[in-house]
Amino acid sequence: MRYETTRDRIAQRAVADILERKWRATMIETAKFCAVDFIAYRGPGIHALVEIKCRDNRSDKYDSLFLAFQKWTAMKRASIESGGLPALYVVQYTDGIKFADLRFLNFRRLKTKMDGRRDRTGPNAIEPMIHLPIKYMRDL
Repeated sequence: MRYETTRDRIAQRAVADILERKWRATMIETAKFCAVDFIAYRGPGIHALVEIKCRDNRSDKYDSLFLAFQKWTAMKRASIESGGLPALYVVQYTDGIKFADLRFLNFRRLKTKMDGRRDRTGPNAIEPMIHLPIKYMRDL
């Protein structure tokens, strides 16, 4: 089950437009249920795999953010199978945009537990989650 809405995709596209200007790349939206939301295309080929999340809070409100274990593994696998392309997890907060390249994060150093959305029902509302510390993210 996927909880992403049309409104989410519109917000993600707005962030992708910012990334296009900043990275001088074309952000190509992927099909539903792909490992990532966008492919950053620049020059002769793919530049990065990009997942975008939009939050309604400041980046300093919490020490970490949730990243579904399933998403982590899908992005890491896609990066490996593509020859090591950057796997960028991008989050827009009310005070700016931050990102992390999952290739360089050590899974064993991250906190994991069963967690998720308590305001939703369904088989994927509570699932294995990685708590990604905000301090591991870079400002755009």
